[in-house]
Amino acid sequence: MTKEQFRQARFSRLQRHTSTGRMPTFHSSVAKADRAAVSWDDLGGLAVGCRFTANLPGPVSLAGRMRCIRPGRGERGSIVNDGLVTRRSARDVGETISALRAEAQRLGAVVVAVVDHAAAAGKAGLSMPDTQVIIFGNPQAGTPLMQARPEIAIDLPMRVMVRDDGQPGSLITWQDPAYLAQRYGLGEDQLAPLKAPAKIASAIDGR
Repeated sequence: MTKEQFRQARFSRLQRHTSTGRMPTFHSSVAKADRAAVSWDDLGGLAVGCRFTANLPGPVSLAGRMRCIRPGRGERGSIVNDGLVTRRSARDVGETISALRAEAQRLGAVVVAVVDHAAAAGKAGLSMPDTQVIIFGNPQAGTPLMQARPEIAIDLPMRVMVRDDGQPGSLITWQDPAYLAQRYGLGEDQLAPLKAPAKIASAIDGR
């Protein structure tokens, strides 16, 4: 068997394994490997990525791993993965953004902008699923955080992404407050402003 045939056989085996949710590890000596997204799993209606990574480039003796991301459960109806919280809205993207805007304003936040990525893509002659990001904040809540940790300004104002994943409704995603707290060394008493996205997202669907 040639090295290329060996590589293809290994890759096919990985695809079969990931379709069953297993996470194999393999070691081989190959001439070249490509970094690639291999397959997708589905957990509660949310797409969960499985990634194959390899050290590149050139002739190498490599150790590769297929890792199926298994998110943890956050608040009721939410998935927490790599610092992001995602939950499903029963409404489409436009309706969800409108509801988020109304709820944020009701709670006293200022809506800075709504970024429509799909509309911008269309103007560039490209297409993508409906994806919008609403940016909002409250200076009274956010300023003390920036006074204590100036670097957190890069993550403020708060933002929530809503996107169409091809399933009924839409997906709402925001940054996990616990992740931000760890990233910037914040105490529990400083987390209240960072919990606003979760509070707003929960309110619009009554969860």
